[in-house]
Amino acid sequence: MFKKIKTSCILVVFLLFAEILFAQKNKTLALTLSPAALIDIYDGSSLRVGTDWNATPKIMFSLEVGTNIIKQSMLKINPSGYIIKPSFNVLVSGDEWQKHYVGLEFSHKEQKYGFLDSIVVNQIGYKKEHEISRKINCISLKYSYRNELGKKFYYDLFFGLGVRFTSSKSNLSQQELKGVKNDELSGVTQVEMALHKIGNYVVPNVLGGIKFGYYLF
Repeated sequence: MFKKIKTSCILVVFLLFAEILFAQKNKTLALTLSPAALIDIYDGSSLRVGTDWNATPKIMFSLEVGTNIIKQSMLKINPSGYIIKPSFNVLVSGDEWQKHYVGLEFSHKEQKYGFLDSIVVNQIGYKKEHEISRKINCISLKYSYRNELGKKFYYDLFFGLGVRFTSSKSNLSQQELKGVKNDELSGVTQVEMALHKIGNYVVPNVLGGIKFGYYLF
């Protein structure tokens, strides 16, 4: 009896999933590409692909993953790592060709890269390349505008605000870390200061960009 009940439950779950997945005639599941990440001069070029799943006419789940593909950026040396970004989105208005979504996005990113710093220890100055490893978690509210380009293609414009939690470490010694010249008086820019800041800290998160999609069905 228990086996029959278990089998029946599995069958019901499968049928419900199939009903959700295939209930719509088209525009249910899509592959996506975020091209802006390919020309990121500060973080290093990365390939970011993903999927959009319209679970219902009002609810869309998205998932994006990415990894560095070019081991050089304007400031980082040999950056490598990955990012994963799931999101939950609700359709608030729109028609067949133009849609407006609001959603909640979470992202987790891990990256390692080299950085060249000026260091002063015991009144002796020198330059040294060291490795920085970072873990970044963000949670953001996001607005997306979708424009359908026919039956198969579309693009999304999006922006959002949230909170960024960063944990950053370096392989420098504590003495060297204290001697890093990391201020404007030393000619270090705000971007450079942010990229080699060490420790645990929380800052606002701002996101924005464009995403292209292709409906599989």
